[in-house]
Amino acid sequence: GAFSPVYPWTFGDGTPPFRALVLDATDAEVWAMAARVDANLDLIYDHSAARREQLLQRAAKASASAPKEWEPRQARAWAFTVASDSDSAMLLEAEKLYRGLLVERPDDARANSGLAEAMKQSGRFEEAAKLFERAGDWRMAGWAYVDANQYGAARALADREIAKAPTPGLLKLKIFVEAF
Repeated sequence: GAFSPVYPWTFGDGTPPFRALVLDATDAEVWAMAARVDANLDLIYDHSAARREQLLQRAAKASASAPKEWEPRQARAWAFTVASDSDSAMLLEAEKLYRGLLVERPDDARANSGLAEAMKQSGRFEEAAKLFERAGDWRMAGWAYVDANQYGAARALADREIAKAPTPGLLKLKIFVEAF
């Protein structure tokens, strides 16, 4: 049969994000999803300036189309985080956006995790660790504690979470922190 790409994100009707751009290029949700796809492509394998520029443009279109909507603002914050390459101005803008999002949804895992990543890139490792924990990302929280030279906190987290459900990532963390 013919090749059919599998997209990890689709809209309710099954439309993949880039096809949706052709169908409705004015929808903020479509632009937000396209920005998230670009962000993931950047994180996985395409670290080009062109990919990052497209990511930022799509996120800007999303938030300009619906500046008060949550998803477009989250996509823009994530775009700044991913595209920042540790640029402090972009990370500050991401932080501002995430903090606003968290006022609305304090327990949102994506917003907490995104802010944690921005804090990590800013060298604010202890704050990142606490935000990763709030998001339920124990592995990333543990490594942020390691980056903050808080090996005891990383060990305690690994022990607590391994007792609940041992995962390869937590076991690697445990092996590492045992050396300290």
